[in-house]
Parts: sequence; structure tokens; C-alpha cells
Amino acid sequence: MKFDEFESQSSKAWKQRIQYELDGADFNTNLVWNSLEGIDVKPFYHADSSEQPLAIPHQSDGWKIGEYIYVQNTKSANKKALKCLSKGTESIYFILPKASICIDELLNGIVDSAVRIYLELNFSAADFLTKIDIKYLNLIQLFFLLATLSDTYVKVGIGIKISSKTSVIH
Repeated sequence: MKFDEFESQSSKAWKQRIQYELDGADFNTNLVWNSLEGIDVKPFYHADSSEQPLAIPHQSDGWKIGEYIYVQNTKSANKKALKCLSKGTESIYFILPKASICIDELLNGIVDSAVRIYLELNFSAADFLTKIDIKYLNLIQLFFLLATLSDTYVKVGIGIKISSKTSVIH
């Protein structure tokens, strides 16, 4: 039997059935409990008990489909990233083990799309930051550098700031 084939029940009908099953015992005493936060928790909730759905405040811009790519070879990593993007990936998280990575070769054909690019630097970031072309820094909303605070940072171009322990420079 499919879900939509079941007969819809109101919250009143559910409560009547539960009270019948309780065989005279009090609904509130036996089934409603008080949480540590002082909230009365009912044994069930139903869509018809609220006039409108409760809004859950959040500051997320939604989930992104992402792919982690360890960059041993820039051409191979770029090829893998482009393949992932063609299959619907929305963000690429490159893990860079060394500063000798050619950033232009790595990001060739990628930065023109609306994809978020994360670069995790597993080395001293100071020298690497001086290599980053201003064209990448102009993509502030889509381009992120991640490094540890133990590095010495060089401010390059515009839009770079350091935040949190594992720093996101954006």
C-alpha cells in the first residue's frame, strides 16, 4: 500500500484513538512530558495543530554539492574538477600539499563558472599568496583560501581577511 492511499486522520481523531487505548488513564499525565528546557512535549504533532508552519531561523545559504581533490598533479586535478563540475558539483575543495602548484593550470576553465573554490594550503601560505593573480581575488564570493594561523600571512590585493583557528581567507 502506498503512503498516499492511507486515509488522512486529524489530530483530534489521533487523540481520541490514543485516549481509547489508554483505557481511561489521563492523556496529559501519562504521555505529555516536560523537557529540561521547560517545554511540554506531546506524544505526537500534526499539521492541523498549527495555523502556519513554524519558521526555523538559520543563516545557511543551502547545501552545496562538493568534491575534495588532493592535488598531486595540477593537470590531473583540473581534469577531475572539470569532470565533477560537468556532473553537477557546485564547489571544489582542492588540497594543496606544496607551494609549487601552478594555480593558473589548476583553475583553468573552472573560475569562469559559478563554482565555489576552496584551497587548503598544507604549507606556509605567505609565499603562495604572492603568486595568486588578482583575477582570483576579484571572485571574493566564490574563492576561499584555508590555512593555519601558524603561517605568516601576506596581504595580497583586495578582499583577504583572516578568521577563525583554521583560517578562511576570503
